[in-house]
Amino acid sequence: MAGGSIPGLTFEWSVVVSGLMAGVVCTLVTVVIEKFGGVVGGILGSMPTTIIPAALGFYYTFIGLGSADGTTPTQAGVSEFQRSMISSVPGMLLNALYLLAWRYIPTYVRARYPSLSLLQLLAVVFTAAILIWLALAVALVVALRELAANIIIPVDGAPVSSAISPAMTTAFAIGFATLGLQIVAGVVAGWTPPPAPKSTAKVPPGVLVLRGVAAALAIGAAIVIGKTSSWAGGLASVFPVIFTSSIVAVWLSSGEAVSSGAIGPLMLGSASVSVFSLVAAILVGADLGFGIVIAIAWVASVVGITVPSFLYLRWRREVTASHALVATKEEEAFAVEDEDAFALNRAGESSSSTMVRE
Repeated sequence: MAGGSIPGLTFEWSVVVSGLMAGVVCTLVTVVIEKFGGVVGGILGSMPTTIIPAALGFYYTFIGLGSADGTTPTQAGVSEFQRSMISSVPGMLLNALYLLAWRYIPTYVRARYPSLSLLQLLAVVFTAAILIWLALAVALVVALRELAANIIIPVDGAPVSSAISPAMTTAFAIGFATLGLQIVAGVVAGWTPPPAPKSTAKVPPGVLVLRGVAAALAIGAAIVIGKTSSWAGGLASVFPVIFTSSIVAVWLSSGEAVSSGAIGPLMLGSASVSVFSLVAAILVGADLGFGIVIAIAWVASVVGITVPSFLYLRWRREVTASHALVATKEEEAFAVEDEDAFALNRAGESSSSTMVRE
């Protein structure tokens, strides 16, 4: 379908560069969650990071589609890039549901099988969560295939005539609707946040390296897949290898409390990736240059999602802590009343016994 590359590099080296960028960035996410705890770490860890090298790869793969030199932006190239970015949005909704599974499945499994070790519980939760994601991804791929059948993009090398071609309006509508669902899911998940303590142990260097390698492979594979199908490439770019490796790494080093506390912030904060994708898709046809498009999209996602998400989750955590404090004081008051009643009862019994003896 397409075969563009980063200027000065072959397509293969473009894939390698994009993958390495993603691997380095993703390795830092685990350290951030570990250092700052579930809320701050989860929000920072879900900011648009790995989607940037993925967008870089998609941009140079598609933007010159059909042009004589393979680099001059065309309407077909803009539309293909938009397809890859838009398809990542429903993919992020799947990731939100995937993260939700990581929050509730451990509690359910632990209640039914309390004798499971930490590693056994981790294996069960991972297997169940990834199967849920794959089942939903299959359904999404079928839906995207039906949508793609109705969107015909002529590859004729025509110059860019509009930022959003009429053929892409339905796709954009679906993207924004999916973003709304993702935000709602994140708000609900963060309404009653579980404890999100800071880690007391460091993630082993070997785990960090494996995490970076996994992320690099995921983004590299997404760009290669995108060469065949922009829809599939966009979905593959948000495969939850990054979320999974973050949760597993923190789980192994610090237990499920830290990883569970990061899930709500990750769910809500990850909507910033969807905002980034949609804004980049809209602006790519405006002849601003890739760097400016990415900068505007990143700022819009941080200001529109990351900052409000942090404020919202901090407010909910303060409210939850306040309610817990009130409940604790009430329990203490009841305990004192019970002790006083017990003491009065004993005093009454003692007085009665004395009167009987007299």
